[in-house]
Amino acid sequence: MTATAATYPTTELKQLDTAALPPFITITVACDLTGLSRWAVRNAIAAGEIRARRMGPRALRIETTSLLAWGTPITSAASL
Repeated sequence: MTATAATYPTTELKQLDTAALPPFITITVACDLTGLSRWAVRNAIAAGEIRARRMGPRALRIETTSLLAWGTPITSAASL
């Protein structure tokens, strides 16, 4: 079975109220906000691109401000 445009729903950009976000979020929430996979977010944490903390032996929380600042802003067509 081949994938078609109908298979993948289009998503609209969401306007985020960053003041309403908590200071720390889960990886699942980070994935929902960015549209990236768990592994992409985990790799960014491992590379030091996103700051995260352990909250207990297993729980990992991402600093919201770090996630929102992550990435390179595109300022011109030459940046593409």
